[in-house]
Amino acid sequence: MVPATITGLEGHRGTKYFSSTRQIRSSKCKRAIKHKDHDSWQIDATISDDVASSLDQNREEASKFKGMLGKHLRLLDTTPSGSWVWVCWRTDPVVQFATKILKEELNYLLSYEKNIKDVDNQFNKLKQERQKWGDRVAEEEDRHGREIYPDVSKWLADAGKIIERYEKFQKEEEDAHAGCSAGFPPNLLARHFRSRKSIQLKEDAENHLKRATFNVISHGGGPPSLDLLSNVDYQSLTSRDKAMERITNALKDSSARMIGVHGPSGVGKTTLVMKAVKDLQEGEERPKLFDVVIVANVTKTPNIRKIQGQIADMLWMKLEEENGNQKNEKGEKSRNSTNLEEEKPEQQAPGRDAMKAQQAPEVEVTEQLDASPSSSSSSSASDSSPIITLTTEEHYKGCKVLLISEASQLLNQMDVRPDLVVPVSLLDEKEAMILFNKMAGIGDKSSEFGDLPAQIAKKCNGLSMSIVTTAKGLKNQNRLVWEDTRQKLETQTWGGTPEHSTQLVYGLLENEELKITFLLCACMDNDALVSDLVRLCVGLGFLPGISTVKATRTRVQVMLMKLKESGLLSNSYSSDRFTMQNLVRTTALSIASKERHMLMLNKGKIDEWPDEDELKRYVAISLRHCHVTDAITKSLTCDKLKILEINNDDPHLKLPRQFFKQMKELKVLNLTGVQLSPLGSSIGSLTKLRMLCLEQCTLIPSSVKSSLSKELRVIKKLKNLRILSFSGSNIDCLPLELGDLSNLQTLDISNCLKLNVIPPNVISRLTSLEELYMRNTPIQWQPSVNGVENGQREKASLSELRDLNQLTNLDIQIKSVDHLPKNLFFDKLSSYKIVIGSSNSYLERNFKMPEKHELSMFLAIHQKGGIRIHAQKAIKMLFERVEYLLLGKLTGVQDLFYELNLKGFPRLKYLAIQNNHEIKFLIHPPDMQQPLDKAFEKLETLLLYKVTKIEKICFSPSCLLSKPSFENLKTIKINLCEELKYLFSSSMLELLTSLETIQASDCDSLEKIVHVESTDASKTLMLPKMRTLKLQSLPEFSGFAAITLPPEGIVPKILFHEKVEVSKLERLELSWIQINQIWSDKSSDFGNLIHLDVSGCHNLIYLLPYSLATNLKKLQSLYVSECYNMKNIFIPLPDGSEKVAKGVCFPNLKNIKLSRMSSLGNIWSHDVSVEKLDTLVIEKCNELVNVFRPDMEGIFQGLSSLTVTNCKSMETIFDLTADDKKRYAFETVLRDVHLESLPKLKKILRCQGGHEGTLQLKSLQNITVQHCNELASIFPFSIIRERQLGKLQFLLVSDCSE
Repeated sequence: MVPATITGLEGHRGTKYFSSTRQIRSSKCKRAIKHKDHDSWQIDATISDDVASSLDQNREEASKFKGMLGKHLRLLDTTPSGSWVWVCWRTDPVVQFATKILKEELNYLLSYEKNIKDVDNQFNKLKQERQKWGDRVAEEEDRHGREIYPDVSKWLADAGKIIERYEKFQKEEEDAHAGCSAGFPPNLLARHFRSRKSIQLKEDAENHLKRATFNVISHGGGPPSLDLLSNVDYQSLTSRDKAMERITNALKDSSARMIGVHGPSGVGKTTLVMKAVKDLQEGEERPKLFDVVIVANVTKTPNIRKIQGQIADMLWMKLEEENGNQKNEKGEKSRNSTNLEEEKPEQQAPGRDAMKAQQAPEVEVTEQLDASPSSSSSSSASDSSPIITLTTEEHYKGCKVLLISEASQLLNQMDVRPDLVVPVSLLDEKEAMILFNKMAGIGDKSSEFGDLPAQIAKKCNGLSMSIVTTAKGLKNQNRLVWEDTRQKLETQTWGGTPEHSTQLVYGLLENEELKITFLLCACMDNDALVSDLVRLCVGLGFLPGISTVKATRTRVQVMLMKLKESGLLSNSYSSDRFTMQNLVRTTALSIASKERHMLMLNKGKIDEWPDEDELKRYVAISLRHCHVTDAITKSLTCDKLKILEINNDDPHLKLPRQFFKQMKELKVLNLTGVQLSPLGSSIGSLTKLRMLCLEQCTLIPSSVKSSLSKELRVIKKLKNLRILSFSGSNIDCLPLELGDLSNLQTLDISNCLKLNVIPPNVISRLTSLEELYMRNTPIQWQPSVNGVENGQREKASLSELRDLNQLTNLDIQIKSVDHLPKNLFFDKLSSYKIVIGSSNSYLERNFKMPEKHELSMFLAIHQKGGIRIHAQKAIKMLFERVEYLLLGKLTGVQDLFYELNLKGFPRLKYLAIQNNHEIKFLIHPPDMQQPLDKAFEKLETLLLYKVTKIEKICFSPSCLLSKPSFENLKTIKINLCEELKYLFSSSMLELLTSLETIQASDCDSLEKIVHVESTDASKTLMLPKMRTLKLQSLPEFSGFAAITLPPEGIVPKILFHEKVEVSKLERLELSWIQINQIWSDKSSDFGNLIHLDVSGCHNLIYLLPYSLATNLKKLQSLYVSECYNMKNIFIPLPDGSEKVAKGVCFPNLKNIKLSRMSSLGNIWSHDVSVEKLDTLVIEKCNELVNVFRPDMEGIFQGLSSLTVTNCKSMETIFDLTADDKKRYAFETVLRDVHLESLPKLKKILRCQGGHEGTLQLKSLQNITVQHCNELASIFPFSIIRERQLGKLQFLLVSDCSE
């Protein structure tokens, strides 16, 4: 080989690598010199003559050679300018391979600095991504109690492991850098190893980031409003007002974890508590005390699963059963997840009612039943009371449990503090008279009735329930009825009791239908569904002139309203349920048994049936959760029986053959969770049957040769059947004979997981059908091509729905739009829940599908691959009346208003769009000059998730929408909408008079909330009802709205400037947005702010200006984390301005948490008052030297819990070394102290000589001190001498070497 001389002059960064295939021989050595000019590199090559002549023959080869040299010189980024680099080149294959390996290994050294920088940047991205998903998981799991999907949890765990590897690598790099700084030469072998390792770490981080594409992370939605608090019938009385004041004060007490209210049954305890909570939640003059309020009814035989389900429903959560055999109160398989029963402590209330009120974002409920003696002899007492185990750990501090019980000793068993037990006594005669007159509607003008009101009120013995029920029953009645009532009260031995009042009002009900309905309600569970009562009424057919389900529902709603007005029924926790007080139910069941011959048992045990004569008299038998296995061994002779209901918990319960043979009059048969043979059980003999429900039942063929579908043919004999339900049963095929039931009005085949096929021409013959429920049943429909069916039909087709002219309620899931035939119209439906595509892809993310029994119009279109919506006329017809709409991938739709519904979706309340890559606008008017019609006038919630092409919600330089467009919009949540630059224009803002919540996250282009048009530059931007603003991971965000450019031309990034007015704002959460200020010095009023959470805002130097701090009177919680450049919470005042700070006071601030604030050197400024501060948590604030400075003495007396961890510079906690000689002692209520990993902590309490007793710590209960190596003692001896630690229960000191 003859070397060639190559002069490396100038080149270009990023020159593409080319390999040479030709041998170049020359007589000189190759040499290249590297020249650097800023970031620009240029490389050229001059080649000796003999080499040039060779290359001239092939210009392409010359170009490759030149590019190759440029590549190698580019790799020498870290070589100092002017250095000589020798480049040798041979094209022998072995040498080429060796040269390649050598180049790669050499590159690790030459690109060392670049590789280290790249891996740092990549891991910063990974940390931010992990923080983002971790925060969401914490919000979903702790705040809403949802279960996190395993893939999300695994991603977070794996991210943590990768970051641990990086942090270990970073520590090695820091150690190596420290060695170089000390004058030692770099270890080239170690640098080579770390460079190589950095590339691997970077690749791992990149790959892991790519996997963070979670559409859904958890199960569940947000908690709904509590209907119970919306209509509290409370009458102000002196004795009740005093009791309510005590309850209110207990709820406000930050140290109160459990509160008790007791008094006789019917005295009005629950109403009193409801009123107290309602006032605390809705008072305008004070901040809302609780985030969530949950109410649960607990009877003397509590159904734990039902109570958990009730709480889950109120939190919009879902429960998952421990095993497949358990069922909820309707016998249905429970819904899907629970952390309500996993590892965390018990919060289950005894007695009749329990209220859980929650301040912090944690509510955990499990079950623990413990045998205890009966607490009371009353009807609501139990032999075995549920026992609460309520943790006192910090994690649960915001949760309060309020117990309502008849017996005070039960509250003592629950360890309720005596000062938090509120008794409610009987009313005296004067107050009883006042309450009676108000409820009877006679006021002070009672001359018509003379002394009758006073006499009747006196007979009620001071029981509020008796007074209210009796008075409501007598309201608008004539004097003769009042006289008759007084006589009955005087002659009855139990006069004046709630039982007698119930019987009295029952007798005054206006007609027989209302009385029967009341007794049917008593047979149902607490918080029963209105839809179940409607089915019962249809089944019995006792309402004259009513023949349809729709008309029955209307009549039932009217009757329920009348029963509530009479005091016999109460509102439940949602509008589609009702409940009945236990004392009223007891009386109702007594009436049902004695007067109506109805046997109603709940959780009882039946060893044997009553005698035959007694059975023949029964018209109704209802056995709910009873042990009846031994009794059901033969058929029953019940000639008059019209209702038979068995709701079973024993999976082995099997009905004997011919069980129904002697029940010829039966109209309602409701079986849940039993085994039976349709043919062998003689169901076919029940020719008068109008309602047949076999829910969660195991249907067994009568012989081995028989099939289930054949045995179900027996239903063809049930010609009078109106209601038929197989919900949750094991049927696999519907019989052809089902089509013969021409009177059938409701068919429920939901949750039948084995039902795949319905024979053709069965559904189409059910011409009277009004309600069809088919959700979660994998039915295979007859396919069609372009809406036309091909070939002979072997299974049912959706086209059969055309023949159901009476259909008004449809609940169905359609796997593919290909199954939809042409000319299928749903215009007569008054309620529908229609899912097209897969429900799993959306139902778990902020979009809860209405329950089966709810009357609503719900449409979800989320088919994989999208659909061409313009070809689906039947679906487009639904848009005009839809209330809940979820849209996924739609082909050819960019504008919702103009392309889907020109009437503006007039009934739409809830709109969610996700995973859509075509929609650009909700409204994009083609003519910008013409005013638009109203649009989205009833819309309350708007969710946009991964709508990647959306540019604007309303495209218009000056919004021309007319009122009431968007006037009802309360919530808007935007996530991963990367093209969206702002949410609203300033002209559109005028329509948003109801907007309460704005959430925006992970929108890379979002710059502001409001785009201010030139015509509105001087206007104040107002959102008069906005209460919550959450902004997260918005890299381009600059503020709520653009501000006027200052003379120097630098635009500050301020969230709220002086022309933004959101005076009702209660909750502000900012995460990873790089603004310079949250508020300007001239920001408007924020006096309603309750919660402030700021994290990852690195450009913030301070949090609050003093001008704003003076009016944050309602602020309760302050959380600040990872704001690495923040040095002060308050903006420092100039010299001589201390008077400004004197007015700074946070009278309601209870919780402060400061985390990872690496520059924070000062928490408090001047004499800031936080007298109600309850909990203070400080972690990883490495510049803090102390927590409380000398000038803070006396302002933290309310502090009960203090946690300080991982603060490298912390020297003392309480620094009371002021020069002021006038020292005085002040007491604190500090109970819990946790100090950990404070390497420079020398003293917890630092005082000047002789003044150690100025800080009184007599309430201390728990002290934990760990890893504080320089700490010599916990407290001065004077505290022991003065016996301040008399309440100390727990002391842990570990790893404190001094």
